[in-house]
Amino acid sequence: MKIAIVEWYPRICGTGDGAVHLSAGGEELGHTVDRLAFSKSGKQLKAFGEKGNAWTTHKQRDAVAVLNGYDLVIPSDVVCQHPTVDGAAIKTGTMPYYVDVLQRISAPFSLLCWGGYYHAKHNPFIKALLRSSNFTGAVWSPRVPDAKPRFEPFIGGTQIKWVDVPYHPYAAPAPTLESHRRTREILMNSRVTSQKGQDVALQLFQDTPDINWNIWGTSAYGKPSPAWVLWELGLLLGYRQQLFPQLADRTNNKHPEAHKFYTGRFTFGHHSSNAEWRFHDAYESLDDIDWAPWIGISLTNNLLHGSLEYACLDVIARGSVLLAPEHMVEFCQYDSIPLLPFQHAAYGVSKKDNGSIREGKNDWDRQTCLEMIKYYTTGMEEWDLKKIAKAQFRDLLIKHSPATVLGPLVEAS
Repeated sequence: MKIAIVEWYPRICGTGDGAVHLSAGGEELGHTVDRLAFSKSGKQLKAFGEKGNAWTTHKQRDAVAVLNGYDLVIPSDVVCQHPTVDGAAIKTGTMPYYVDVLQRISAPFSLLCWGGYYHAKHNPFIKALLRSSNFTGAVWSPRVPDAKPRFEPFIGGTQIKWVDVPYHPYAAPAPTLESHRRTREILMNSRVTSQKGQDVALQLFQDTPDINWNIWGTSAYGKPSPAWVLWELGLLLGYRQQLFPQLADRTNNKHPEAHKFYTGRFTFGHHSSNAEWRFHDAYESLDDIDWAPWIGISLTNNLLHGSLEYACLDVIARGSVLLAPEHMVEFCQYDSIPLLPFQHAAYGVSKKDNGSIREGKNDWDRQTCLEMIKYYTTGMEEWDLKKIAKAQFRDLLIKHSPATVLGPLVEAS
């Protein structure tokens, strides 16, 4: 079978990466899988950055003809969500171009649905796709219990065939487990948002005076940016200023306060030791990250639950030991992953009271989380860490094999 996996417009979340990983299952299953993107000019969109090399770009006006050359079409997500695509359609009360394309092609299409968290403003697009005559009815989701009630109001007479495989597809590279280059440090590698827990990591730093924290991930533009809010929070927590926030590499804005809106690297020092909390800013590829720390930690809150996100899988693939919130494996089964009793926590800077620390909804066992972080980072023997890393990598190879998702999805189609 000849299959097209389509990315309508690149985003910084994991759906595009997921589509690339999914395509790797084609060879094992004996299918030809092409990764396609579209732009008005037919040239690669700059927004792809280095990841654009994984996609073949065609002109939007040729999309119907191109996709009709395939036996099955699979978009990277049920909706695009990018402001220049879905956002523009929402403002004008029209359908985004990809809905029109999918409804006009003669080739059948199946869908990837990453959860139940799609905003209500996308409802018209979801409804249109689910009721398209060439929709196969096949939908894969790693979070079917969340996705089903989100889709049910729009299916009409369509019979949905749910592909319930709760593991994100991942084409794992050869493991990098050389313990001699590992450090007793922590890394985080999610984009910087209030949902991903960098604020919690900064708050925990005060009780880990023997541990360096390394924070990787892009911080979106903001007034101020999420990363600048972290800087303000660190000052309120009493940390030493080691490196003042730099201007993010992705901009050359000359405004004297641009670093507050496009915030790049900065470093705090612990108030009672030489430990550092380092924000490294965005990375273009996984090879840009220094994976030397033994421990990779996720503190993503339970809005995104049920299945490990790609930042977690990247940690495992690069040979670090993953510590993850217990809610992240709600729909999965692992014996190799230490689970933190963490649901949700938030810390910020209040605009009142001269900028005091503001605590949000906290639902976690902070003491147990802290004890686990300290034990795995500095207390566990190197050999035991290596055994855990190997067990996690084995789970990645078996449970997250791209063929285990693509195979059932093609069969259901």
